[in-house]
Amino acid sequence: MKILFFTDLHLRRTSPRWRKDNYALALLKKLEFIVSLAKAENCDRVYFGGDFVDSPMASISLVNQAVDILEALTRNGIEFTAAFGQHDEQGNTPQGVEASVASLLYRIPDNDLPPMTKGIDFLFGDTMVAHYNNNILDILRNGQLTYDNNEYEQVTILLIHAMLTLSPVPWPHIQIDDVVSQAKIILSGDYHIGFPPTLSNGTWFINPGAIARTTVADANKIPKVAIINTDKLPDNPAKYIEIECAPAHEAFDLEAADEAKQSDDERSQYTMMLQDMAEAGGQKNWEAILDRAAKDGKVDQAVIEEARHRCKKIEEEQNE
Repeated sequence: MKILFFTDLHLRRTSPRWRKDNYALALLKKLEFIVSLAKAENCDRVYFGGDFVDSPMASISLVNQAVDILEALTRNGIEFTAAFGQHDEQGNTPQGVEASVASLLYRIPDNDLPPMTKGIDFLFGDTMVAHYNNNILDILRNGQLTYDNNEYEQVTILLIHAMLTLSPVPWPHIQIDDVVSQAKIILSGDYHIGFPPTLSNGTWFINPGAIARTTVADANKIPKVAIINTDKLPDNPAKYIEIECAPAHEAFDLEAADEAKQSDDERSQYTMMLQDMAEAGGQKNWEAILDRAAKDGKVDQAVIEEARHRCKKIEEEQNE
């Protein structure tokens, strides 16, 4: 069986900060490329890893355009299914998809989308689908998505929206080595950076990264999809294919973003000076620092005067 897997589309009508192209149009073109690729690769199924929209209240017309593109899959005999992410749900629960424009995916004819209210254990064929929910990391860590009865014996793939990573990150996540699962393949979304196909505890973990490029940090990232051939198991079943997209300088206003970063750095430096001043104390210290900041011309004069006023007030109170 051959599967095309992609994840984290984050459809929205307005462009993210620093994007200077038409973000929505760029995403629709990527979807068209994905549909064409699925046909060219003779895929049996297309799986989506969650966060179809950037907000449950995204543009209905835009989402309908995206669904129109995906409808070509089922017309060509390619099954489509998706795990919903937190951006697709109101209240971070699978039931919240009903109040989201992501529910428009259900109008794709003959789709294999899991029921919204089922949540974390929808099974069809050899695939289990787990929508995002607030407890998803604990569920993975505790092995609650395991297949202990006859119904689940043939499960090959777990499709899930959850923050699975190769190494620690500074936000809630679970490393793949800590996942307890009997699935042979886990396809995961949510972690936008993605990682190469990786074998851990007998399971292949696959995340090609987000289709969306929403921040300047993504500017040089080339979106990818995974083509999975289950017949290759137990060897690596996946290959990643790059998606056509605009180069960084065409998609992002890199110059403006860099200028803003420098401004942020200058503000940070000023904040650090004030912290040093507070820790050191003494009139000469704070006056010298504020005088230097005034001469640099990088801090608004009104801010400097307000800082001077507050420092004098604190000094007067300390001298009383």
